[in-house]
Amino acid sequence: MNGKTFDYDPMVYDTMRELANQLGGHYVHQSYEATTDAERERWRLVALDVSREAEAVDPYDEAAVRAKTADFTSRLRALQAA
Repeated sequence: MNGKTFDYDPMVYDTMRELANQLGGHYVHQSYEATTDAERERWRLVALDVSREAEAVDPYDEAAVRAKTADFTSRLRALQAA
């Protein structure tokens, strides 16, 4: 343990991680649909970047978690609308 505690509802962090999973899953699906190795690799790297973005957020920083949640939500909605 690092001695830190959540000063906010930890479900906010869980929501951010779930959105990262959904967004990354979309990109993984795109990699399955790719017709070339280069395209497949590009989508795989984009999915990996989403995972890294989520991992980089300090779970004890509510503002950072909420900002990344908003970012992931916006990106996912844009993909769903396309």
